[in-house]
Amino acid sequence: MTDYDSRCDARMRAKLSPMEYEKEETMRPKQVAIIGSSKFKLQQLGVAQRETLRGKIVLLPGFWHHVDMVPISDEQKAMIDDLTLKKIEQADEVIVVNVNTYVGQSTRRGIEHAKKLDKPITYLEPPRE
Repeated sequence: MTDYDSRCDARMRAKLSPMEYEKEETMRPKQVAIIGSSKFKLQQLGVAQRETLRGKIVLLPGFWHHVDMVPISDEQKAMIDDLTLKKIEQADEVIVVNVNTYVGQSTRRGIEHAKKLDKPITYLEPPRE
């Protein structure tokens, strides 16, 4: 448990109001980028909820064309992939949502980008070697 998590737990036990919480908070919460196939929207949203309740700022894909069955152009796909890389750059850590260990090409690029930036990476499921 981090120092930030400990303070959040203490605030919850003390039942401080949101205004008191904001006044007491002096450090920026960690930011986490959640990446993975757009097939895994529900799983990504579940991870986002968990991380939000841990006091983190969550950076999500924001568009799940596979699940929502929204056709996109190659240009739009490239833009979405670029936005994901920018979110990784902004984040303090990265969580890979790899249901059944599936990692697609775009997610693989995101993982490699995070590694180049020395970002901590965690996986929903242990990755295939």
